Amino acid sequence: MFCPSGLYSKEGSLSCAECDVGNHCPGGVDKIPCQPGSFTADVGQELCVPCGAGSFANGTGNTHCETCPDKMYSEMGATSCNQCPTHWNAKKLKGYEKCMKLGIQPL
Repeated sequence: MFCPSGLYSKEGSLSCAECDVGNHCPGGVDKIPCQPGSFTADVGQELCVPCGAGSFANGTGNTHCETCPDKMYSEMGATSCNQCPTHWNAKKLKGYEKCMKLGIQPL
């Protein structure tokens, strides 16, 4: 059975079911696990969403993205985080996360 976007047909079934979290259903028969660097947190999704800057997902079928630890950064859609150099820290600017050198702020 062919199903609309967000739904899939279970094998041998004559009806459509909502796509499970961690999967996307672009329409047709199959549900497809989200690839590394993306996720779905809700049922019935047509597409997986890329992880935002400062987060990552390294497996398939992800239901959420993990936040990068302190002094680590990632770009959107990352499967892992990168280490900032010594005396640098990760900062999110304009939707991107980069390492910035730590400075001494005047009192």
